[in-house]
This record gives sequence, structure tokens and C-alpha cells, in this order.
Amino acid sequence: MKGERAVTEKLGKTQQSPLRGRGWRNAPGVVLNYSLFTIHYSLYTHISRAVFILYGMKKMCMLFAAIMTAVTILLCSCGTDAMDGVSERRSGYYTASADGYELTAVSGVREHTFAADGKVSGADKLKSYTLITLVPTEFDIDAVITYTAEADGSTFGGTMIVHPFAASFSAEFEHETTAKQFTVTVRCGEKTTLFTPQSQVTGDMLTYDRAISAAKSTLRPKGEYEVRARIIKNPLGADGLCWHVSFITADGDTGVLIDPVTAKVLAKK
Repeated sequence: MKGERAVTEKLGKTQQSPLRGRGWRNAPGVVLNYSLFTIHYSLYTHISRAVFILYGMKKMCMLFAAIMTAVTILLCSCGTDAMDGVSERRSGYYTASADGYELTAVSGVREHTFAADGKVSGADKLKSYTLITLVPTEFDIDAVITYTAEADGSTFGGTMIVHPFAASFSAEFEHETTAKQFTVTVRCGEKTTLFTPQSQVTGDMLTYDRAISAAKSTLRPKGEYEVRARIIKNPLGADGLCWHVSFITADGDTGVLIDPVTAKVLAKK
């Protein structure tokens, strides 16, 4: 005990283990330094608090950024119409095939008499449309083809006309088809063919206004112009669709092809 007391007195600030009063003894020649333990614990506490504060600040910054983004979108949309300056919006794209025919239908709204002149009639002067194109395996320019379409609870019909540039027939009725599918019955002589065109537009694709925003970011059009935003078959040889957005002025036009999901610019003019 004297030897232990001498060691304790020599170290000065060193304390004996509080466990001694409970029947425990320190290992021979070892004296626990609780001041050092206190320092380590204090450092641990401060570091833990600092990490907690930094983590909390990070979460607050992320929350603030999310709020500011939402506010920016809201302010940008207030007082504006997504169709301002738009002379044609084509948002529907349908396909079907049967009996040696390939059928495509596109739908949207556009000027009653479309003219690529850089001027916009206004959204209140746009008309709805669905355009059907029928491509036969064997084309007969003298064939007489009639159709009946049932879309969104309405029925339309008439005689299809020969496409002036391609070996196909087409017909248009004044209605924007928005259903996932509709039906088209085609008659040519004694032959009757029923089609059920399915929408190729999926929920993960960009809406027309987001496609226009992506195109503006790339082309940065200036002055007075009209906008055509159309979902089309990808003309670059890849499967699927893409957005074709063009800005038309009195002097000409510029345009881009945009991936309908990622908004990546595929080509520009």
C-alpha cells in the first residue's frame, strides 16, 4: 500500500480507481489516469456534436434548395400559358398493323390553316385533329378506301385520300384522340380490316411544354417566332419516338430532335 501511495503522490494528478472501494484492485503497477479519459471523452463529445450540426445543416440546405426550386417553377409558370406562341402541338402517336397494312395515327392541335410564317393565330384559334396514315403492302393508286374511327366515345369517318408524296392513304378528322387506344375500320372493295391503334406515348416521356423548354435552352430563339412541338417517329434510324421542336420566324426556322425521356438533344438544325 505504501508503494502504491508513493506512486500516486508522485504522479500528482493521477487518481486511483473508484472500484477499489468495491473490492476491486488495479493490476500491479498500473494506475488509471482519469484525466486523460476525461479529455478523450470531451473530444469525442465535441466531435459528435460537430458532426450532428453539419449533418443537420446539410439536410437544411437540401430542404432549402428543394423549396427554392419549387418556388422558381411556380413563379415561372404564374401568368404564363404553356401554349403561348405554339402554332402546333402534336402529343399523340398510335400504331397498328393488320391484313398487309401499316396504320399510324397522330393527334394534337394546330392552326386552322397552318402556315410557317412566324405568326401565331393564338390558342383560341387552334383546332384539334387526328391524322390517320395507311400504308398498304401493295399500293394501288386507284384504290378507293373508306374508314370509320371510334375514339373517346365519338365516331368519325370518310374517304381516305392518296398521299401526294408517298405510297399511302390518309384521312383527318377534327378531334384530338387522347385514349390509350381506339379503333379504325378500313374498307377497300370487299375487304374490311379492323385496326386497334395503341398509343406509343408512355408516362415517363416529356410533355410538350418540357420539350419546348429543353429546345429553348439549346437554341435560345430571339425575336418573334412560332413554335411547333410534335412527337414523331425517330428519323435517325433508332426505334421509338422523339420530340421535334422547331422555332419558325419570317426568315426561316431552327429545330431540334429531343429524346422523349432524358431530354437529351439528338440533333439540331
